[in-house]
Amino acid sequence: MKFIKSTSWEAIEKTWQKNEEPLQDSRNKTNNNGQSSWKTWRQPYINAVGASELIWHQYRTTPNEAINWSCGAFQIWIKRAMDIRSRVFKELATHKCFEDHEKINPLMNSFPQTIELIALKKNDSIYVFEGHHRLISLALLIEQNPKFSCNIIVNLAKIPNHNPFPLIDYTPPELGK
Repeated sequence: MKFIKSTSWEAIEKTWQKNEEPLQDSRNKTNNNGQSSWKTWRQPYINAVGASELIWHQYRTTPNEAINWSCGAFQIWIKRAMDIRSRVFKELATHKCFEDHEKINPLMNSFPQTIELIALKKNDSIYVFEGHHRLISLALLIEQNPKFSCNIIVNLAKIPNHNPFPLIDYTPPELGK
């Protein structure tokens, strides 16, 4: 990874919300686990990792490096990881649920030239906090064409060892199991 700059959680969150709100509007008004807004949907996860308290840096990385990172501890992603016994995106991409997936197929047909991710580093491992579908799509595209490339920017923070993320059974209590 190549360091770009230091950044703040506020800047990261603003970009994340700006990028996701149009997707929310294209579904229905009470999507995303029944939450009525982006903020009420995402805030329990943001609070749980203490995102605003972490020190954030922005890096440029390669597609092959990013698809070797692990999925975050989100209920549906952990279920998929347990099914195939791996949290690594290039291995997760082999899960049968991605063969005809409503988010993956459109991404693969028009993958962005640049993607921005949010990830957390704990010990020597990197766990993605935001960007799971893009990394699955990227892994599948690289499998089809090993020379496929794009620009990847990752907002990365080290997370303290006492933080429960990325434990397998982690789901914020506000969202239930």
